[in-house]
Amino acid sequence: MKTVSIIFFFFIGAALTIAEIPNCGPLPAKRPIDCCEGLDKFIKREFYDECDKECSPMDMCCKGNCFSMKLGILKDGAFDKETALKSLDDTFADPTWKAIYTKGLDECVARVASMKEQLTPPPNAPKCDNVENGLIAFCLKKNLFMNCPMPSNDEECEQTRTFLNCVLP
Repeated sequence: MKTVSIIFFFFIGAALTIAEIPNCGPLPAKRPIDCCEGLDKFIKREFYDECDKECSPMDMCCKGNCFSMKLGILKDGAFDKETALKSLDDTFADPTWKAIYTKGLDECVARVASMKEQLTPPPNAPKCDNVENGLIAFCLKKNLFMNCPMPSNDEECEQTRTFLNCVLP
């Protein structure tokens, strides 16, 4: 079974210690925000640096919660669908995105329990009471990227798509 934690690190921006995932190949050179026009309105580049400063490098839980907070999908420290929809509505003025993120959010909420079951934290990882926050953020970002209405189709971005579909189909 492939480890969800590795792809979680890729999205959240934590330091990676594994250069390759068996059967999926090397980690891609480009992040999803580099391959989808408009995605950087929601997933801002500075989130990576800000969450790196707030969290220790291998603390997936902290990174996931930090990213969820930055994305505006939390209410009182927990994922809230209505809060997430408002954040997405405020971020994307283009109606093309609305159908994508509405469907994506529904899919991610439905998948969070199975993603949690598949999650294998790295050795010595801190306990995480709100792993769902990060998993929904991760899932939503992947979903937005995979359904991007204005994707970059260069070879490196295709490698990113292939990699993501391999590690989390």
